[in-house]
Amino acid sequence: MAKIIKKVYCIDIDGTICNICKDYGKAAPYLDRIEKINKLYDKGHTIVYFSARGSTTGLDWSELTKKQFKKWNVKYHKLILGKPFFDYCLDDKGISLSKFFRKKDIFSLANRVAIITGSSGDIGKAICEAFLEFGAIVYKIDSKDGKDVSNYKQMEKDINGIYRKEKRIDILVNCAGVTFPESSEKYQENKWNKTLSVNLKAPFKLSQIVFNYMKKTGGSIINITSLWSELGFIDNPAYGASKGGLKQLTKCLATEWAKYNIRVNNLGLGYFKTNMTKRSWSQQNLRKERTNKISLGRWGEPEDIMGTVVFLASDASRYITGQDIYVDGGWLSKGL
Repeated sequence: MAKIIKKVYCIDIDGTICNICKDYGKAAPYLDRIEKINKLYDKGHTIVYFSARGSTTGLDWSELTKKQFKKWNVKYHKLILGKPFFDYCLDDKGISLSKFFRKKDIFSLANRVAIITGSSGDIGKAICEAFLEFGAIVYKIDSKDGKDVSNYKQMEKDINGIYRKEKRIDILVNCAGVTFPESSEKYQENKWNKTLSVNLKAPFKLSQIVFNYMKKTGGSIINITSLWSELGFIDNPAYGASKGGLKQLTKCLATEWAKYNIRVNNLGLGYFKTNMTKRSWSQQNLRKERTNKISLGRWGEPEDIMGTVVFLASDASRYITGQDIYVDGGWLSKGL
């Protein structure tokens, strides 16, 4: 389908064929419609004619119709490859056009360039799938592909390569994360350093890198946080510190970069059934204990975050920045 122009006006589609192409036998509505379209055209709007059934160029248009189409410099589009966007429709029968057209989709990520770290994990895969479904151009960064988010020089090189190819970067999702459970009194320094490097420092460094490109056009940075950003849990001090720090880092960047129309938000996760949580899930007593804390009575599935992450990446959340949005089944809000 041809690229839709900024202002699109549909002329008189009735679901079978475009009546403006035929003899109406009723001059007044037809002339009224032409007068309305003339006013739109005079204001500088582009007039676009859609055929609901493909090509109608073989029809015998009236001379008046041909003359008007020529005056308006009408753009012709076949409605074959999908539902185009429209801002306004003129129709003489007042019928529903929803089956043929849709208003601009504020959740669309069409042609936006997205970078997702931790893309091979269960959550990362769901994010990639959601972005692709909504039209984004997705680039994956994951340790399974030999990409270390802690290798900042390599990350800078890779992201620069993406920008050179696509000429823009619109979305960054910092989803890569590690966890090394151990009691606080015995926690090893190497585990602490690794956790903080991947879970906190890497999101900061990658955000700095994409800032150089996003500052020109704006963008959305989404940091994946956790219940550990809000609550105290045992036997994993580095993970809690890293997620708590990431929560606050998001607010700092959101405040500082708002003037560039770069939005930075946290997507906080509750307990999800993933490879990272298989240790907790496999212990029946622990699984039951945590399930009882969830208002919806179940652990999350990776697909449960898809709507929220698309929302935060798209224009649907264009006035939202510096926020913590939790997909936790109601864990944080539950009382007794």
